[in-house]
Amino acid sequence: MERIEAIDTEIGLPFAWFFLMTHGHWVDPNVGHTIAEGLRTGRVRLPDQDAAVLLAWVDRPYLF
Repeated sequence: MERIEAIDTEIGLPFAWFFLMTHGHWVDPNVGHTIAEGLRTGRVRLPDQDAAVLLAWVDRPYLF
């Protein structure tokens, strides 16, 4: 989580890591799967809207 938060801080946008994951392969998709697992087990917290987007992506993954 510290690494993805650092990405968001560097870019200056929340949830930027997700877009870098789905577009351009800057973040490995396994990171998204790991964070989603953490959400589902209660070990990770994201804003509700971001969590919903990530969990929907896990159910139907896509890349650009």
